[in-house]
Amino acid sequence: MPDFLRLHNLQFFGHHGVHPEEQILGQEFQIDVELHLPNLKETASLDTLNHSVDYVDVIGVVEETVTKERFKLIESLAEEIAQRIGQHWQPPSVMIRVRKPHPPIATQLDSVEVEIIRTFG
Repeated sequence: MPDFLRLHNLQFFGHHGVHPEEQILGQEFQIDVELHLPNLKETASLDTLNHSVDYVDVIGVVEETVTKERFKLIESLAEEIAQRIGQHWQPPSVMIRVRKPHPPIATQLDSVEVEIIRTFG
């Protein structure tokens, strides 16, 4: 059974969207990350951060991508986050969810979300 590091509902302000007002005014984005860590049992037995993935560093990569980059599509944002995590930590796989809690549409809904899973190696 695989082991995972999961980060739920990271919240950042970014300027992503198709509509000009989304790119100008910006809005909140919520991000979930699931990182497959095949050596988690060994890491746990060593009980040291030197042999683990520091989730604070993962959060930093996500935050930088959401707050410093600009994309029209949340799919593109999710892909960029996945690729940066893949390049840095080379996990077997990563799952990224990007939610836009207040999309600028006339229909009432909680959020719009995209989920991608990428494998590396």
